[in-house]
Formats: sequence, C-alpha cells, structure tokens
Amino acid sequence: MNIEYADTPLEVYLRNSGDPFNLKLGPQFGFVISVKTHESKSANAILARLLSEEPVDVEIPLGSGNVVKEPPVTGASQKVPQLEIWNGEERRIAQFLTAALKENEIPMRVENLGTQSRIYVTPSDEARAREIVKEVLEGVPPE
Repeated sequence: MNIEYADTPLEVYLRNSGDPFNLKLGPQFGFVISVKTHESKSANAILARLLSEEPVDVEIPLGSGNVVKEPPVTGASQKVPQLEIWNGEERRIAQFLTAALKENEIPMRVENLGTQSRIYVTPSDEARAREIVKEVLEGVPPE
C-alpha cells in the first residue's frame, strides 16, 4: 500500500517547546510522520498493527566481548572527535545518526562538504558509536 507521507525531524517540533528549564522530557530524536486526511484510516490501521507487535529489544550493550580495545589515547586528542565513523550523501541518515549519537551522549563532529556528510567521534567512543551506526544502517540490534 502506498500512502503519501511527510516526515519531519522531531527536533523541529522541540526547538520552541517552551521548556524554560530545558528538561527535555520524552524522546530526543526521531520523526513526526504526517499523512493526508483521506489516507488517515489506512495509516491508522498500519500503526495499530505495528503497535500490537511485541517490541524488539534494541538496547545497545555498553561492552561487547568481541570488541578489540586499543590502548587509550591520552591528552587533548582524546577529546577531539577525529575518527570517521560514517560518510555519505543521505541527509536523513546523517540527521538520524547525529541525533542517535547525541541521545547516547557521544560527542561528535559533523563535516558537510557539498552533498557529502562525514561524522567523527572521539577514540574513546568509537566502538559504541560504530555499534549505533551499524544498528541504524542495518536495522537490527547488535548480537
């Protein structure tokens, strides 16, 4: 079934939320999906089906036995996001990845060169950030 929709990053709605204490209750990233009124019945049926499914545990573990740890980088270079973990031309994926990394409190640096985006993280956050990127791109939680 083809339903026309518009997806708007949640951060657009949260920018002027009137939260004077900046508590940021609720989700910090994601998308608001809008459909045309005449397609709302079909969209609601799809949503009801999705909500009735058993949720999948998508929690990313803090550590993994298969991750090879490199010696820690010391000094100021450890705090500078310098390791590239993703690059591409898909703006929506870049937005979602940066929101997911931010939600997981992973410092990052984003470079936009024309249509190309690059996301960098600190050496100490590399393994965890790569797990998040893999989960977003492949759509499956880590093993």
